[in-house]
Amino acid sequence: MEEVYRVEWTFNSNAIEGNTLTLLETKLVLEQGLTIGGKKLREHFEVINHAEAIAYIQELIDQGHELTEFVVKSIQHLVLKNIADDAGRYRMVNVRISGSEHVPSHYTLVPEQMEQLIQWYESQRNIMHPLLLAAEFHYRFVYIHPFSDGSGRTARLLMNLILMQYGYPPAIVKAADAARLRYYETLGEASVQGQLQPFMELIIECVAELFAVLFVCGEIVHLINVILTLYFGVQWRFFEEIRLYKLSRLFSFLAVLFPDTLLSNLIRYTRKNMLSRRGQHWLSH
Repeated sequence: MEEVYRVEWTFNSNAIEGNTLTLLETKLVLEQGLTIGGKKLREHFEVINHAEAIAYIQELIDQGHELTEFVVKSIQHLVLKNIADDAGRYRMVNVRISGSEHVPSHYTLVPEQMEQLIQWYESQRNIMHPLLLAAEFHYRFVYIHPFSDGSGRTARLLMNLILMQYGYPPAIVKAADAARLRYYETLGEASVQGQLQPFMELIIECVAELFAVLFVCGEIVHLINVILTLYFGVQWRFFEEIRLYKLSRLFSFLAVLFPDTLLSNLIRYTRKNMLSRRGQHWLSH
C-alpha cells in the first residue's frame, strides 16, 4: 500500500516547505531516478530523502519498534541527509518560524523538552484516541521545533508513524495554497492561543480523505474480481485487502468529536461496518 501514497506524501510535505518540484517531477525523480533540469540539487535530495524516511517508518512498523528519541533523530537525519551537516542532532541555535507569532524553545531547553515529549507520548498512547494522539504529538513537536531545519517534515512523518502503527493511513497535508494556509493558521492557533481543536480537525480530515480513496480503490478492485470470477473463474487479489478497511470507526469518531460538521450528517446513516453508494456519496449502512 506504500506506493499508493509515497509520491503524493513526499510531494506535498516537501512543497509545504518550499520545494518547487511538481508532483510529476517528484514521481520521475523517485521512480526513474531522473534529474530535473533547472531544479536545485537540494530539492532532488529532499525528494529522495523523504521517500527513504517513509520506507524507514514502514520498517519500524513492520518490526514493531516503539517511538523513541533515537527514532526521532533517525528520521530527521534521513530527511536532511546530504543536505545539512547537523542532520540527526538537536539544534544548537535559536530559531524563528517565518510568519508565526510563536517563538520556539531556547535551544538549551530542547533536549529536556524532547525527553518530556516522549514521556508524554508513552503516558497517553493507551489513553487518547490514535487520531488525537498523533495530531497533538505533531503540535507539541513543532512547538519545541527541535531541529534547525526539517522540523516540519519530521513532525509530519512522526505523526504518520503513530497513525500507521494503529492501522490508519497517513494524514497527507496538502501543499495547495489554501490548504497550506489552513495548516499554518491552525498550528498558529494551537501554539499562540492554545486552541488545538481546529488543527486536530484538519488532520482528521486528511486521514478521512485517504481512507475514502483507499475504500473506493478497493471497491473498484472488488468489482473487477467479480467480473473476472463470473467470466473467467479467476480472481485478481492485488489490493483486495484495501476494501476491508472499516471506515465507520473513523466516521463514528468524527461524529462524536465534531457534531456540527458536514461529516456528522453522513454518520446518521451508519448502521454497519462498511460503506455503500447513496447518490454521489459513500455512506455507512
